Amino acid sequence: MSRKRYALLALLGLLACGVAPADAAERQAVLTVELQVDGEQSWDTGTDNGRATTSERYLIVTPLRSDGELDSVNVLDPQFAERQMIRAAQVQRAVLQARGGAVTPPATEAEAASRQQALMLQMQARQQACGSDANCLMALAMEMTQQSAALSVASAPADLPSAAADQEQDEYRYLNFYGYEHCPGKIEIRIERSVEGEFADIAGMIPFRERHTADWRGDALQNQSQCLGQQTVFDTGSDRFYARGYALPSAAGTWSRSVRGRPDEHGDNAEMSADATVRAWLSEQLSVAADSGSISVELPVTDAALVGSTIPDARYRGAVRASLKWRFEVR
Repeated sequence: MSRKRYALLALLGLLACGVAPADAAERQAVLTVELQVDGEQSWDTGTDNGRATTSERYLIVTPLRSDGELDSVNVLDPQFAERQMIRAAQVQRAVLQARGGAVTPPATEAEAASRQQALMLQMQARQQACGSDANCLMALAMEMTQQSAALSVASAPADLPSAAADQEQDEYRYLNFYGYEHCPGKIEIRIERSVEGEFADIAGMIPFRERHTADWRGDALQNQSQCLGQQTVFDTGSDRFYARGYALPSAAGTWSRSVRGRPDEHGDNAEMSADATVRAWLSEQLSVAADSGSISVELPVTDAALVGSTIPDARYRGAVRASLKWRFEVR
């Protein structure tokens, strides 16, 4: 057997996908998230001013299911796209080498761009020479694709990770978990927020106070949405889970506003969400995490009002302290 033929067969072996056992038993998992948020903030517009506080507690329990079949690909890995591009470059490079069609790598990015431009000009000239000959144009398109791919592979870093370095992507170690209908989830949210201050009036500075409260238990629709919206991958090799895009649910509560100590406005069933900075931080923490853990952080809150509506020309100063605990239990 020739060396080239042997290389091609070896490559086909690398590309062949193994099949995980089809009779794997269904698995259950529960993702439990506990979050405590406490914060203070002051603001002023040059005339109006206010001081706000918040205390919030979230308990979110999300049951999930897996078909039990291990996968070799983790689609929620933040480096998934990069890994796939590297693997594609590895395969292309191996194919070109096996066919004896490897291209000398360009020394610089400028040389790579110059060679790509020269290839385009060459192909345009040959396209004109083909005229309306369909067979000629088809052969030219195939050749253009091959040469462009060869140049792209040659332009890739010479020190692409080896198959051994990328071994974990070839192991069947990932369980995909999804939410399901009528899952017995739990959403408990308690919120206590207040802001008081003064606003300017022709009669002088007028004191005001707002209070926002919620003691919320998620209803069936919200629990269902939280469950169905959650996709998680569990890495059985490292006991880590991936939950990219974790969304913290909102609560329904009441608010009231008083001016000069007298009731002024109030509302029921008002939607209350955690500060955007907190939500983004939480989502990042749970994008890749150990199966259990805890972390606390202080986050600045300077872009928007911590309590009530944001005033466009106000200057905000403050911070929140967020304490997070989580567990991902596979059963």
